[in-house]
Amino acid sequence: MKGLMLKEFYLSRKLRIIGIAIWFVVILLCVLIRISALHGNIALLGEGSARNAESVAWIVMTFGNSLLLYSMQFTNSADADEKCGFRVYEHTLPLSEKKIVGALYLTNLCAFGIVTAVNYITALSACLLFDRSFDPMYLVYILGIGCLAYVIVHIKAVLSYRFRNPHKGQMIFTLFCLGIYFGGAFGFTRWFTGYYERFGVETGMSETEQDAILEAQGLTQTMVMKEFFTNEVMGVVRWFGSNAWWLVPVVVGGVTALCYFLSVRGLKRRGGRC
Repeated sequence: MKGLMLKEFYLSRKLRIIGIAIWFVVILLCVLIRISALHGNIALLGEGSARNAESVAWIVMTFGNSLLLYSMQFTNSADADEKCGFRVYEHTLPLSEKKIVGALYLTNLCAFGIVTAVNYITALSACLLFDRSFDPMYLVYILGIGCLAYVIVHIKAVLSYRFRNPHKGQMIFTLFCLGIYFGGAFGFTRWFTGYYERFGVETGMSETEQDAILEAQGLTQTMVMKEFFTNEVMGVVRWFGSNAWWLVPVVVGGVTALCYFLSVRGLKRRGGRC
């Protein structure tokens, strides 16, 4: 099993190196933005512009970089095994399909733990750099990002083991991601529209009419959007993190176990170890 895990790390080494390099560059850019907002050109634009630039840089360094690092540190070598001929070599080894697939999942589990620790340290460093208080809920947010990436990469692994043609598996995975994206976008839009209607804004109104209605209440569209993200979106996330956090390991563990079972079945369906 140890040798198989080392093989997984070796086959994904280029993607990992690229991910680490991009992660480092993003952190460097965020640091430069912070310095510029304090003493450079961004500071000359005014206090408001400098504060907004720092907020964006902090979000990117804390959460955007976490998603990037998670996405590029998980391995999915099912297709790489076919290309390098490892499937033929497996016939000479006393390996079962469960061990072959299990090595992939264990490798990703190890990567998940290491990357989570790195992202926690990065988040703490970002708060110190941008002079922000460290909210313990940030740990929950980062863990949620990691769990999402962890589940998605294993769904892709199922398709890779299920279909011998990697292009077919990639097409189905792309369609799956597009369905999740557009479905989520539609649901989020409906949620935001319903929140907007609380202030008397109806669908089909022009921008001028919307601004007039909000202005009569002492509001602007920017203020409404900020309240929506603060009260609604973050409220749901905070409630989930405080009351239903135990669902995360249950759901992630259940989906991972299902993906593992389907991956083993998919490898057997393709003719076992070749």
